[in-house]
Amino acid sequence: MKNIKFKESFNNCRASIYKPETRQFLLSRIAGSEQEKDMSVPSNCDGYGRIHHFRRNVDKWVQDPLPNDPACKALEIPYTDLLEAQVFQLASCNVHCWYCFVPDELKRGRIVNAKWLTAEQMVELYKKSDTGIRVIDLSGGNPELVPEWTLDTMKALERNELQNKVYLWTDDTLTTDYAFEHLSKDELSYMTSYKNFGKVGCFKGFDAHSFAFNGKLE
Repeated sequence: MKNIKFKESFNNCRASIYKPETRQFLLSRIAGSEQEKDMSVPSNCDGYGRIHHFRRNVDKWVQDPLPNDPACKALEIPYTDLLEAQVFQLASCNVHCWYCFVPDELKRGRIVNAKWLTAEQMVELYKKSDTGIRVIDLSGGNPELVPEWTLDTMKALERNELQNKVYLWTDDTLTTDYAFEHLSKDELSYMTSYKNFGKVGCFKGFDAHSFAFNGKLE
């Protein structure tokens, strides 16, 4: 019964941020939000993007080579301990991790703090920003609620002849199988063959109890 309840809740999250008939995705407006107050640089891309600095070395923490090393290797640029990425955030999440830095108002799938955009429109915002940043990070929320977002972004980058100039990075909470449920075999094959793409999975726990505790799913 609990699994059925979670599935229904996850499906509702997905429905709140994706319009399949128009291929639009609900992206958080970061400008003016509580999250922007904690950012080292202001939001960009008309308020729907932010610049993140991926650091290999953080005080009192292990070294983290992601996504720095795979991005630099794919783009054939010098390895760096500090990598800038253009981040866009999906406006919903199906888990409620106690340590998440994104405020709840940006994860509730509500239009008041977000806007419907196609992947093409999002890439246009990236192009207009003219920052020179070569990594796009699809974040959230949980991007895996709508794997179509990653797929459409890949295609938009190709249409704009950016597939060899931009490295696409995305997050995965490892809580859904929507990629296999909603994408065709051809679409999955296209994604696996896309050159400049990487994904990181976040393990929420080491057993059922710790997973439910960290994701507030109990």
